[in-house]
Amino acid sequence: MNGYVKRMVTVIAAVFTLALVLAACGGSVDEGQVISFKGKDLNGNEINSEELFGSHDVTMVNLWSSTCQGCEDELGELSDLNERVKAVGGCVIGVIMDTDMDDAVEKCSAKLEQHGATYINIPATEQMRKDLETSIFPLTYFVDSDGKVLDSVTGNQGLSTYENKFKDLLGKDFQ
Repeated sequence: MNGYVKRMVTVIAAVFTLALVLAACGGSVDEGQVISFKGKDLNGNEINSEELFGSHDVTMVNLWSSTCQGCEDELGELSDLNERVKAVGGCVIGVIMDTDMDDAVEKCSAKLEQHGATYINIPATEQMRKDLETSIFPLTYFVDSDGKVLDSVTGNQGLSTYENKFKDLLGKDFQ
């Protein structure tokens, strides 16, 4: 092989390897799978995903961490989005995925308050962290009233991405 072909083979192999690594870093829940959990929100209220999802046509489940700046940047916007989608059958919830939950609840509560975020946020239990495992934050799932994953968004893609997902999945416009 000449030098050009060897370099091209090396580049193609590197790109393929990177694609495999990035694919492995995503969430552990695929489209069509059902998300199910029980836990308590930051106010101590019992949360059962079946009841929560069942009372909305589409629920946005935003997995986030206190150490993620992109997550923090969207907290206020998600609270506003939650208020706007309520009238058309939507809901936004947050699931706090920190590994050190002793410290996370206090940190996340402060960040939510700082950004005026009032939507439901649930500290992940060990089982939730296992079932929803991810190394990328934020990771957002859109689920139907049965908890079945309809779509997902990786990373902070901006408010318009979330708005468009809701519009498409609900088949309705909102303010």
